[in-house]
Amino acid sequence: MYFSRWEHVALAGLILAIVVGLVFGAYQYGRRSGQQELPVVETAPAGPALVHVAGEVKRPGLVRLAPGERVAQAIEKAGGATPAADLQALNLAEEPLDGTKIVVPARSARPVPVPVPASFASAPAAPAPAARAPAPGLINLNRAGPGELDALPGIGPTLARRICEYRRRLGPAGFRSKEQLLDVAGIGPKKYADIAPLVTL
Repeated sequence: MYFSRWEHVALAGLILAIVVGLVFGAYQYGRRSGQQELPVVETAPAGPALVHVAGEVKRPGLVRLAPGERVAQAIEKAGGATPAADLQALNLAEEPLDGTKIVVPARSARPVPVPVPASFASAPAAPAPAARAPAPGLINLNRAGPGELDALPGIGPTLARRICEYRRRLGPAGFRSKEQLLDVAGIGPKKYADIAPLVTL
């Protein structure tokens, strides 16, 4: 049988359309089948947890907790807290993970005091300004150190250091008049009137 050129083209197009349709249909069927055959994975419930309870408890050691039990139950299973325990420092409602260490602190625990650097520590504590008597004689503003200035009425360690720092900024000549004390932060007219008769240049 003889086919014309256009008939050959039409026949080839028809065959190609059939092949594409079959391939696409097979792909869609494979997708649906694969989705239906995927196994459903169910999450197993969490097992018991083994935790280490230490610190202020009566029987420190390993404790096994059932699923859902909290820090409070772990402390109970370790014999309970001692009278010195600070339970406020813990989250008793937290659910500990397997392998967790729970440390119950003591109420008596206090932070270690931080030592004061020597540069900020003053000489033996001076009495209150009202009760402190000035050093004998007049205090030279250009030669006195913080300890001597600290002896003036109303001048504590902080103001004594400010006076020395202000004198350093004035240069080698230092104070040229006692009134310059009013330029030091913290010294007002009343305080200046109290110390002016006790200092010299």
